[in-house]
Amino acid sequence: MRQKSLPCCFFPTTVMLVDDDSIFLKLMENKLGNSFPMSSFSNPAAAAESLSKFPSENKMITRCLSNPGNADPEHELIDINIREIHYELYNKQRFATVSVLLIDYDMPGMNGIEVSKHVQDPRIKKVLLTGQADNDVAVQAFNDGLIHKFVQKSVPDLATKLRDIIQELQFEYFMDLSRSIMQGLRENSDTLQSLRAPEFIKLHKELMQQNDIVEYYLIDARGSFVMVNGSGQAFWLVLKSDSDMNRCYEYAKFDAAPKEILESLQQKTKIPFFYTEQDLVAPPETWGRLLHPATLLPGDINYYYSMIASGPIYRLEQDLLLPYQAYAEL
Repeated sequence: MRQKSLPCCFFPTTVMLVDDDSIFLKLMENKLGNSFPMSSFSNPAAAAESLSKFPSENKMITRCLSNPGNADPEHELIDINIREIHYELYNKQRFATVSVLLIDYDMPGMNGIEVSKHVQDPRIKKVLLTGQADNDVAVQAFNDGLIHKFVQKSVPDLATKLRDIIQELQFEYFMDLSRSIMQGLRENSDTLQSLRAPEFIKLHKELMQQNDIVEYYLIDARGSFVMVNGSGQAFWLVLKSDSDMNRCYEYAKFDAAPKEILESLQQKTKIPFFYTEQDLVAPPETWGRLLHPATLLPGDINYYYSMIASGPIYRLEQDLLLPYQAYAEL
């Protein structure tokens, strides 16, 4: 199925597996643990208690919606602060966020549907694992909206089937999260247009694969992202529309920027990236260090982009960042 939009962020999240069969738990941990963070429970009551402690609202959503800040040339803020999104990078517990619940139906004391009712966050996706005799119950639970999918434990190559389902549902989890964060934007906003552009979606996917990206976060209203690989190396995918590039040129021209800067902006061979507040107010004559080779991305709206590796100008606070590889080794 063709992807219709990019979420405003994505990072590895935990899959909670609940089954009273400890042998099955260990088997699935071995088969799925290399692909996702796992949290396993053999006691359904303990799983229900753990689920009931998760908040119903994601703290990142609260942070983005409660701190709108001031509009600037990079941020088309309605009632959200897009810049707050990427600060989730510094949440060292982000990978412990549960996005998908895999739960056996037939367990002593409390069945899988009863356990799933303890989920507080409506964005968490629930997959019921069933036996042949439980199929009718699973269908009814799905029709009632109590679960998102169900899988018979007897299907061939169950682990591969579950891996595909988890990847699909984790993406849906972040799309739901994005809708909550981006609800203040107009339907035709620049941000939503770029995140839905097929050419940009394709480029974004290719750059993720080429650079082993495991997490990414929207950083401005046009559609620029900070992208981070498993070891914590950051890349900045800077995106501007054709009209954005024209405005940058006009602004630099008005402020009498040097000829070489004006030429690169007019010819659209360089793209400016203003990351810090100091960058945003920097006079055009100092823009040289903020200009990067631009590549045209043609489409219904023409965009220009640059993929910038973290360096002296743009870098994350590494002492505050816990990369995914380091988390997985804890």
